Amino acid sequence: MTRRSEPIATRSIVSCFPIAKTDSAAIPVRALLADPQTAGYRMFKTGVLELFSLMPPNSNSEPTPADKDPIPEPFPSAYNVPEHDEFDTRVKYVRDDRFIYQNILEDDVRVRVDHAWNDLYASFAYHDNYLSMIAEHFQVDLIVMFPVGSE
Repeated sequence: MTRRSEPIATRSIVSCFPIAKTDSAAIPVRALLADPQTAGYRMFKTGVLELFSLMPPNSNSEPTPADKDPIPEPFPSAYNVPEHDEFDTRVKYVRDDRFIYQNILEDDVRVRVDHAWNDLYASFAYHDNYLSMIAEHFQVDLIVMFPVGSE
């Protein structure tokens, strides 16, 4: 095991409650902990500030209205609840890559990205993800209910 000459940063989750998927009071706080006097921290901060300066102004504001849209039962519609966030991520696909698409990607990559989004929208993963979230919500084991190879 090698020893480091200076401390490293750590990503931590802080909560005084058990983390639950549906309890908005139990939303954990995520934090980066590091010694601000180290060269590593100063380099990290410089990179973050550079990235921030390159981002469009509204990328750091309130969530978009789509993030706050109600989601279907049985999932909680409260914003920033883990189960709601998981629904937004796994089921409610939202294309929000306009800045990168218009300012960073080359034409050939844009074509590939467009194809990927079209494949995503036409895929059956949407239905699989939705079903697995409902099964998880109601604590139903789909493998037991519908074993592979059953007729």
